[in-house]
Amino acid sequence: MPSIAVLSFANLSADPENQYFCDGLAEELLNALAKVRGLKVVARTSAFSFKGKDVKVSEIGQALSVNTVLEGSVRKAGNRLRITVQLINVADGYHLWSERYDRQMENIFDVQDEITLAVVDALKLKLLGEEKAVVLKRYTESAEAYQLYLKGRYFWWKTEAKEFAKSCDYFQRAVDADPTFGLGYCGLSGYYGVSAARGMLPSNEGWQRAEAALVKALELDDTLPEVHNNLAATRMFYHRDWAGAESAIKRAIELDPKYAEAHTLYPFCLAPMRRFDEAITEGQMALALDPLSPRIKHNLGNIFHYARRYDEAVRQYLEVLELEPNSRVVHQDLGDTYEQKGLHAEAVAEWQHAMRLAGDEELATTIGNALAESGIDGAVRAMALNRIERLHETERGEYVPAVEYARAYVRLSDIEQAFKWLEQACEERTIFSLFINVDPFYDPLRSDPRFADLMRRVGLPQ
Repeated sequence: MPSIAVLSFANLSADPENQYFCDGLAEELLNALAKVRGLKVVARTSAFSFKGKDVKVSEIGQALSVNTVLEGSVRKAGNRLRITVQLINVADGYHLWSERYDRQMENIFDVQDEITLAVVDALKLKLLGEEKAVVLKRYTESAEAYQLYLKGRYFWWKTEAKEFAKSCDYFQRAVDADPTFGLGYCGLSGYYGVSAARGMLPSNEGWQRAEAALVKALELDDTLPEVHNNLAATRMFYHRDWAGAESAIKRAIELDPKYAEAHTLYPFCLAPMRRFDEAITEGQMALALDPLSPRIKHNLGNIFHYARRYDEAVRQYLEVLELEPNSRVVHQDLGDTYEQKGLHAEAVAEWQHAMRLAGDEELATTIGNALAESGIDGAVRAMALNRIERLHETERGEYVPAVEYARAYVRLSDIEQAFKWLEQACEERTIFSLFINVDPFYDPLRSDPRFADLMRRVGLPQ
C-alpha cells in the first residue's frame, strides 16, 4: 500500500511567527490525503516530530514505516505566498514530484487542492467523483477565518497551559470572521472540553461551554469526525453516557477510519467498563497511525496499568521516556506502576525524578530520607502530607481537582476524607476521576459499600 508522511513545512519568512501557517498548511494537506482510500497517512504528531531536525528522508521513512515523504517550505510576505513542495521516494531519495506556487493568500484553497491532487496523481492513485469531493472539501471560503483557525490549531498543540489557552481566542475569532465555519466551533468545543477534563477550568463551566460550541458545530456540519469525537468526550466525561459516547466514537471512525484521535479516545471509554482487551487494541491502533506520539504511548501505558498488566505498562512508559525524558507525569506514572509491582525503591526514585523536574528538590530529598528511615510507608506518608499542604496553597489562587485531595488521603489511609473528596471528584467530571473504578490505587476502598454506591451513580461497574 502507498504510504506517506507529511512533514511540517519550513518557514522561510522573515517573521518567525509565520510558523503557524507552515504547520497549518502541512496539517491541512495531511488531513486531505488521509481521506484518500488506499493511502496510509502517518498522523500529525509523528510526522511533525522531525521538525527542526537534520534527519535523512531514509531515516524518517524507516522510523514511520512509509515509502514517501512530502516536505515543503513557505515564504510569506503580507498577502503574498511562495510555497515549494516536493514528494520524495524514501527508497532512493528521488523526487517523484515537485512544484513551486507563487500566489496571493486568498488563493490558498486552490493551492491546497492542486497540491493534494498532484500528490495523489504522483502516487498513481485514483479519485472518483464522490471521493474527490470529500478529499477537496472546503470548510470555509474566508481566508481570514482560515488563517485564524490555523493559528488556533498551532497553539492547540502547545503543552504549556498559557500557550494552549491562546487557541481559544483564535478559534473564537475564526468563527466571528465566518459564523458558518464548523471546524472553528469544533476547535472551541475541543478547547473547552480539554480544559474541563484536565482541571484547567471548573468542570461544569468548561463542559457547558464545550457543549454549546459543539451544538453549533453539529448544526453546521455533522460529517466532521472531529465533531463526533468531541461529542463522545462530552457524553463520556460530562454526561457519563457510556453507550452514547461509544456510539459517537464509532461514528467518528466510520467517517474517517484513519483519524488517530478517535482511536486515542476510544480506550478512555472502554477501560472504565473493564473492556481492557478492546481498549488495548484501540490504543495500539492509534499508535499504528501515530507511532511516535508520546501522548498515545503514555495513554496505552495507563491502560496496561489499569488492566494490571504492569510489565507492559512499564515497557510503554519507558518508550515514552525515550522520546520525552523530562516528562514529569510519565515519571510519576512509572513510579505508581513500580509501587504496584512492589518495587518500592524504584517507585520512589521515579517520584523523586518527577519532583525534581517540577523544581521541588526539597520534597524529593524529604521522601528519600523517609524511605531510608521508615520504608515505603514513611515515604508515601511524607509525600501525601506535603501534597495536601501544597494543594491548600494552590487552591487560594486557582482551581484544584478534588481527586488530588482524594489520592492524598488514600495514601494517608484516611478513608473518611478519601470518600469525601471522591464524592466531589465524581461530581466534577474531570479525566482524573474517570478511572477510579479500575485504578488499583483505590483498592483499599473497594470493600467499603460506599465505593460500589459511588460507581453505580456514575454508571460504572465496580
